[in-house]
Amino acid sequence: MATPSQITPEALADGATSSLLLNTFRAVRLPLLGALAGGVVGACTGGGLGWSWLVVPAALVLWCAAVQRSASLTARRGLPTLTLLAGVLCWSWAAMGWADAAIAPETEAASLWSAVALTLVALHHAACCLPVWWLGRRLDRAGQATPLVFALALAAAEVLRQWGWAGHGYGSLALAFVDAPGAAAVLSLVGPNGLVVAVLLACCSPWLTTPRRWWLAASGPLVLALVLLLTTALADAGGAPIDARPLEVVALQSNFDKRANWGRTQRDEALAALQQALQAAPPGALVVTAETVLAEAAPRHVIGVWEDLLAMLGQHGVRLMVGLPLVLDTDDGPQLTNAVLHLGSGTRGVYAKERLVPVGENLPLADWLGPLQVALFGTQPHQQVPGGEAYTEPLLDDGVPVGVAICHELSLTLTVAQRAARAGWLLSPAEDMWVPHAAYRTQMRAIARLRAMETGLPVVRVANAGDTLLALPSGQVEAAGGGSGPHVFKVWPALQASFYSRHAEWLSALSMAWLLAGFVWAMKATRTAEPRKRP
Repeated sequence: MATPSQITPEALADGATSSLLLNTFRAVRLPLLGALAGGVVGACTGGGLGWSWLVVPAALVLWCAAVQRSASLTARRGLPTLTLLAGVLCWSWAAMGWADAAIAPETEAASLWSAVALTLVALHHAACCLPVWWLGRRLDRAGQATPLVFALALAAAEVLRQWGWAGHGYGSLALAFVDAPGAAAVLSLVGPNGLVVAVLLACCSPWLTTPRRWWLAASGPLVLALVLLLTTALADAGGAPIDARPLEVVALQSNFDKRANWGRTQRDEALAALQQALQAAPPGALVVTAETVLAEAAPRHVIGVWEDLLAMLGQHGVRLMVGLPLVLDTDDGPQLTNAVLHLGSGTRGVYAKERLVPVGENLPLADWLGPLQVALFGTQPHQQVPGGEAYTEPLLDDGVPVGVAICHELSLTLTVAQRAARAGWLLSPAEDMWVPHAAYRTQMRAIARLRAMETGLPVVRVANAGDTLLALPSGQVEAAGGGSGPHVFKVWPALQASFYSRHAEWLSALSMAWLLAGFVWAMKATRTAEPRKRP
């Protein structure tokens, strides 16, 4: 043992540094653990990992343990919130790291704007999560139900971040379970929100300190199994084929560079590809294109090339659903939106996009924030308007109603459920050129599978510069392969959509009510277990 005379200033400095590092690690170890768990969850929600359904529950259990442990350290009241927030931010960054790929690389300070985009994505997720967390913490002052408050906050964020003009469903927790055994049956009955609530409840309840916590932990899968049995027995036959003849859907893949100035040459190339697909399509087939494969609106009167297209449809006995801009008459004058025009012999129909891409298509306060769009995307500000309810009805094709969800809309579970409720199959024209990132395409593939499984309907996704595929209600996928050109899918329409699609809003509300009831039950059990004090 060193005597005081042997202790040098250098030794004192080294000891102080070591003590500082140790204390710093002790202070941040739980938020770091939360960040690690949240990052794992986010990486698994990107799709493409067949074992994600095993990893995500383990990460949630670890994350909840870190939050519960931080809540037990009463001297650090802000530590639980920091542990939750660190995980949420890393979740968003891991799941949506591709968002910076939408930033035009030739714009000034592209790296800075990429960081801004990723920060806004993460803050949006946190803003949907933290209010519920803070409210639950105020009600649970004793900290006995912290794991359920944690589950409530994450489940509420899954629902809330799909609302409003900034809403999206990318990086949803349910995406991690598309490869789980029996996922198609569960999703078609309770939907993604019901599945998420059951998983969160099962993962978080073991950390409760309330009496009978193990019963509550088992209630998640137990109630889920009960709902599965009851709805299977009582629900009518959804997903049954209309007849023994599948529909032939010709998906026209394209690879146009929309960043280039769209002129007459590009328009002629797109029209030539469309005409070739119509000529090569089998009689009675439906030809579908990507989003805005024609970058100019159709004229109000059938003239010129549109007259030739209609004549070709009648001559070859085929029908067409083409993506293009649509001019809507509004109170502010003519406004553009993205749409799908349905054409055929004696057939006319139109679907207009209702949920627009935040910032990219719908920028609030455009007069003030227009320079932001120029800085981010290198394009001039343009404001689109959402199509109203009159433009979101299914398109009747050959006697079969077709629900349409254009590109970004496919990420929104309640929007897709509304489109699927009275449809036989779903069409999703998409534009992937703006996000040239492999992680984005992998996630969109997983989203298409998830929507097919939860709606019980086949989903045809046809993309420009991306993945064109047919997702089946079983979760299987038939891909068209790379390149451009037509690909024929055999689509079996369903008699009706799944139980979830026909009752999506109610089931989403019930799933949240179920989790809220668990929180109230835990609070009541805690108060009952507390010893009474004599007056």
